[in-house]
Amino acid sequence: GRPGLVKWFEAMDSFAPYADRVAGDEYSWTAATSMFLRYFGDGEDKPDVSAAIQRADEAAERLAGSFVGVASADENGEYSREAATKLITNHKAVVKDCTRSDPKSQQHIERASDFDAADVMLR
Repeated sequence: GRPGLVKWFEAMDSFAPYADRVAGDEYSWTAATSMFLRYFGDGEDKPDVSAAIQRADEAAERLAGSFVGVASADENGEYSREAATKLITNHKAVVKDCTRSDPKSQQHIERASDFDAADVMLR
């Protein structure tokens, strides 16, 4: 094939900021699949689209079960600090998402109705 492209992909995969954050992981891409299908799948009323969404949601749920072991792997707190930093820097957007009445994704998650309470809770 295309040795230049292969080298580029290998370089990107070895670049920590890309490989560890931007590239995504199996769970993230699996969970995003059902959202993409809902947005671009031409209707959840179609049996094949609905079945694909259900398969993606079930696969994401199975993968989420593996998160339990991750907490114990965070011995030096690196992952916890990274998550906290992301929540702090995106605080307004997170509060807005927590309280929106018409969520665009993860519609199965109940939203808070009080913006101020959500704001305080996430501080």
